[in-house]
Amino acid sequence: MKKIFSIAFILLMSSGINAQIDRSQQPKSGDAPEIKLPEAKIWETKNGLTVIVVENHKLPTVNFSMKFDYDPILEGKKTGETSVFGAMMGAGTTTRNKEDLNESIEILGARLNTSASSVGVSTLKKNYKEAFEIFADVILNPSFPQEEFDKEIKQTLTGLEANEKDNKAVSKRVQDAILYGSNHPYGEVTTPETVKNIKLEDTKNIYATYFKPNIAYLVVNGDISKKEVKKLVKTYFKKWESGEVPTHKYNEPKNPTKTEINFVNMDAATQSIISIVNLENLESSSPDYFAARAGNTILGGSATARLFMNLREDKAYTYGAYSSLGSGKLTSKFYAGASVRNEVTDSAVVQFIYEINKIRNEEVTVEELNKQKNSLFGSFAMSLESPSTIARFYLNEQILGLPEGYYANYLKEVNKVQPSDVNKALNKYVLPENSRIIIVGKAVDVIPGLKKLGYKINYFDVYGRPTVAPSMAKPIPVGVTVATIIDDYADAIGGTKSLNKIKTLDQDFSMQMGPYAIDGNIKKMAPHSQKMEMKMQGQVIMKNVFDGKKGYIMAQGQRMPFDDKQTKSALGSNTIMPWLYFGDKKYNATLESIIPVEDSEAYKMKVTIGDEVSFFYFDVNSKLLIQQENVKEVNGQKMSEITNLKNYKEHEGVKFPMTLQVKAGPQVMEMNVKTVIINKGVKASDFK
Repeated sequence: MKKIFSIAFILLMSSGINAQIDRSQQPKSGDAPEIKLPEAKIWETKNGLTVIVVENHKLPTVNFSMKFDYDPILEGKKTGETSVFGAMMGAGTTTRNKEDLNESIEILGARLNTSASSVGVSTLKKNYKEAFEIFADVILNPSFPQEEFDKEIKQTLTGLEANEKDNKAVSKRVQDAILYGSNHPYGEVTTPETVKNIKLEDTKNIYATYFKPNIAYLVVNGDISKKEVKKLVKTYFKKWESGEVPTHKYNEPKNPTKTEINFVNMDAATQSIISIVNLENLESSSPDYFAARAGNTILGGSATARLFMNLREDKAYTYGAYSSLGSGKLTSKFYAGASVRNEVTDSAVVQFIYEINKIRNEEVTVEELNKQKNSLFGSFAMSLESPSTIARFYLNEQILGLPEGYYANYLKEVNKVQPSDVNKALNKYVLPENSRIIIVGKAVDVIPGLKKLGYKINYFDVYGRPTVAPSMAKPIPVGVTVATIIDDYADAIGGTKSLNKIKTLDQDFSMQMGPYAIDGNIKKMAPHSQKMEMKMQGQVIMKNVFDGKKGYIMAQGQRMPFDDKQTKSALGSNTIMPWLYFGDKKYNATLESIIPVEDSEAYKMKVTIGDEVSFFYFDVNSKLLIQQENVKEVNGQKMSEITNLKNYKEHEGVKFPMTLQVKAGPQVMEMNVKTVIINKGVKASDFK
């Protein structure tokens, strides 16, 4: 009875307290936490090297970083040379070849990283002297060996080739190319042609020109004292000579006078990557910097921001939608974007513009702003636990010319921001009427919808160069039907008579999933039995079996029987040559159009079985099936799985595709068929 009374008393007290709250008053954010940054020891040596030391003796580790603050280089016909140079800085010294350098670092349990503008080493306290000696050796004595240069050029070219058909890589590349232009260092694009123009001497020239102590910052943090650092600097960098470093001026890029769509066609794209961008000149020292940052966080800075809640949670267009607002010495950009399904590309653009206009035209609520402030208070306080972060703060104050104590007062400045400040700042830096809506996607699927939005559409290639509009869908010629296409395909791979003789099929294949090699086998028996087994290092990791009546999937040691939907799908499509039967009513096959597929034109055939939809693409000239697209629903969202069929080879009078490239979302896998055995060795017992 006493416990019941206590609970009732608490409830009564709670209701009394709630009754006294004035709901007309907006809640306030808490006071900004007091920030006390560890003191940094900063000094400049006689040769102009600036040294920043932030001591932290909680862990026995030390980090050394040398940052070179030079203007970006306009590389022109040798775009990519600074990236190659950054890699070459870790390719060996005059006292250690690359193998010796890597071994020396490994023995110490240290880590070395190099880039075009920095060299860094992380090590244990007990090894800091040896690690610093290697650190200084890399900075002062790089050897630039020809052999390593040739390897780096080859790797760069291989990477470019691999990324040509990667939507995300293409989107990242063309975004800055279109926004800044080729006459600005931020807009230059590395291509195979520019990489082939780079010579070893170019990397040596970059080092000789820009790696000077008078534009360098040595940043040290961790379990080390100023006295210890001074001794190291005097030992290794005393004789390092300063020198004049060139500065650069660039053409100033401009926003368009009116918002436009810039489109890059990717015929195999299953999703469109949308980037809405505009140039802006936000600086960290600007009075409206904190208001602009707060506004961007509310718009698209997290998984609870407006863009995410609209495009993912409400509309289910994407797995995530975000925005960012850059700042720095040179022109920067506002960005908002997401990867969305092809069929909702135009609708997603509309929602992006809607949210951007809304946050500019209507004040954010006090609740939203306070939530953002409190979140920032917590994340900023947590970031201070990292000595590297604190050291970076002091470096930023030096390089960006920020006032002393800028980061110590950071949260106080954030706390001053009011809703009206956010509105004013975003109207200055976020420009939906002067933006570029850059879309990388499948033209035949998305251009018709985009044209209805009323924006001018410009077309670019995968390197951000202007090009003509891509070839779009063409009507099916008179006399071409599902039946004629199937007949032509059958003739192209061996003829209907030979195909109908195939009663069993046994195929071995191999594939690579990241670092893992997988071996597999597929067995089929007419009319519907099928088994696929995949192994890794001799162990079965997945098995999919259907005996013509029932089936199961085995993965991670668990056996899961087919449900009704899976059984229906297996009965509908698991024949040896399913496309031979597309003329049957149950397949509901229809022709849609002729569309470009990679470098060919193909008939697009839609096949519907129940609520499952697939598309088959038959090359107009070769008559071969070159692509298959299955539309699936994953976690409530539709996703396309595309399979490219290549490298047809004849086996016992019938041609089979020996290479199958499968793309599902961001994952790309290539299956290589090693053997094809027809009408031998497959038994009914294989499907149990």
